Amino acid sequence: MKKKKHELDEQEKSLKLVEQQLAITLTPKCNDSLRHPTKVEMTDCPIPPKRMRREVIRQNRTISKTNV
Repeated sequence: MKKKKHELDEQEKSLKLVEQQLAITLTPKCNDSLRHPTKVEMTDCPIPPKRMRREVIRQNRTISKTNV
């Protein structure tokens, strides 16, 4: 029983040491470029709103039906 308790105490001490080491190494050390990724701007070809896209599809359907 004493042996088991001693082993558990040793494991707990080693775990505390590991936690302390991880806490030291996990300090935030990232650059500003990693914190704020650059946004890709799509000004060349803007995507129309969904409503406009639906209207275009409807127009295309009516045109194709009248051509048949």
